[in-house]
Amino acid sequence: MKKILFVVACAAFVTVNVAAQRGGGAPPAEAPTSPNYPAWAYAITPPPPPGTPRPAAQPEDTTTVHHIAGTTRAFTVAQIADLRGPADWFPEDHPAMPAIVAYGRQPGVRSCSYCHYPNGKGRSSNGGVAGLPVSYIIQTLHDFRDGLRKPGDPRKVNVNQMIAFAKNMTPEEMQSAAEYFSSTPWTQWVRVVETKMVPKTDAEGSIFFKAKGGGMEPIGMRVIETPEDDEQTEPLRNPRSGFIAYVPVGAIKKGEALVTTGGNGRTEACTVCHGNNTEATADGFSPRIAGKPAGYLFNQLVSFRDGRRTYAPMVYLVQYMTDDYLRDIAAHFSELELPYPAPESTSMTPQAVARAHELIEHGDAARNVPACSECHGANLAGIAPAIPGLLGLPRHYMNAQFGAWRAGKLRAIEPDCMAEVARRLASDDIAVLTAWLASRPASTEQKPLHEPNRKLPLECGSVATTVK
Repeated sequence: MKKILFVVACAAFVTVNVAAQRGGGAPPAEAPTSPNYPAWAYAITPPPPPGTPRPAAQPEDTTTVHHIAGTTRAFTVAQIADLRGPADWFPEDHPAMPAIVAYGRQPGVRSCSYCHYPNGKGRSSNGGVAGLPVSYIIQTLHDFRDGLRKPGDPRKVNVNQMIAFAKNMTPEEMQSAAEYFSSTPWTQWVRVVETKMVPKTDAEGSIFFKAKGGGMEPIGMRVIETPEDDEQTEPLRNPRSGFIAYVPVGAIKKGEALVTTGGNGRTEACTVCHGNNTEATADGFSPRIAGKPAGYLFNQLVSFRDGRRTYAPMVYLVQYMTDDYLRDIAAHFSELELPYPAPESTSMTPQAVARAHELIEHGDAARNVPACSECHGANLAGIAPAIPGLLGLPRHYMNAQFGAWRAGKLRAIEPDCMAEVARRLASDDIAVLTAWLASRPASTEQKPLHEPNRKLPLECGSVATTVK
């Protein structure tokens, strides 16, 4: 999808050309060759007319100090754009950054915060990674490294850079970056506006900036994303200044119908996996996608459809969908907020509630079932890096997982501890547990405990493999 992109950007560049900062200074690209190429989705810098010399670089600005609203901090453009450790305008907005995020590891890995900002929201040219599941982030880095994730257009510079960064990152650096961005909450970043006319824009460095000459033009069947304030995005790189996604009139309602009902059978409803509020599911591979840049989401959908991303269920669902349908889906998710769904209303007797508490806190010694909290944490929010939280999940989803484990349809690396627990649990106890868990409120404030060496009551192959 143009997070559901994930890019944890971390470059092989250690110098800064301040003169080319607007949009990142990507070079002009050749004209598109595919007859179906959606040029608006990639913001590729167009080539100059034949025979036109490239403008000479302007002198670097290394002395002027810049300020932005909301902070007393001040930086030069050279400090703001330092690939080895860019300026951090609002350190109070995020946790302490690990070294790979703040500084990278030069020369092979750029600081992640340069492209994705310290708060993980990034820009329209890359993916917002804040709040994504740790396992999803790591899997995406592996896909970049292993050649399974490629740019929708080979001229898109930053995706090819991500491939190089991922190949240079150590497993420890991937884990550190993933845990950091996963712990950073996502808040609304893109304002979606339905319109018939949009500002004229110029593509620079994979971002559409408002054209210097001004003016308006018909939107047609496009999504045009541009900064709320061009200067705040570039050169100032203000992590509190977001983006506008202009979409055709009616796109949001069309997208809502597609993702909630399957578009009258055109495709399965996106909510089957991503939830009514697009909350992440327990396996970490159906990430929360609400509020992500519409162009980013569109790019990822196109990549699934066209074979650049290979997750089979997604490929199956979108392989025959047109750009128009994918654009509408992206517009719908981009304008959503990120709350967890309300707890399910369940009717439980006092005896059932007491039994649920017994299983959560103490387990069932007679059946050799450990307490849920021993593995999933006292707050049931999970244990980083390998054990998921249990709150915010639909009851029917949890029942299905238990049924699949008991029937041998859901497997993990041996020894498969959850399959063993599912077989030991009484059927009535499964019903009690899932009802109680689904009725509990979930909050983005609840974070997994970071205890990679936690002693577990059962051997779990998947946990052991992840921790290694």
